[in-house]
Amino acid sequence: MLIAGAGMAGLVCAARLRELGRDVRVLEKGTRPGGSMLLSSCVVWRHLEWDDFRALDFDRARELLRQHLLVDLRNLYDRADIERLGFRYVAVGR
Repeated sequence: MLIAGAGMAGLVCAARLRELGRDVRVLEKGTRPGGSMLLSSCVVWRHLEWDDFRALDFDRARELLRQHLLVDLRNLYDRADIERLGFRYVAVGR
């Protein structure tokens, strides 16, 4: 299945389709994923290994981001823990 665009909607759609067992490919015309989210937050992290994502430096993220928001496409984090760190938490599929 092909998803046109690697903005937030395309990435969330791809994550959900993978949860449903689909083979998904995301196509992006730009040089990097994130779409308009890049304009609002200035930073998009892309981690190839889950252990890297789990080890995210939240102090550094707080310094870099205009909006303290974590969108967890794999439900790796606990909402209460993330909110205690001062971030708004959005999970897909919860």
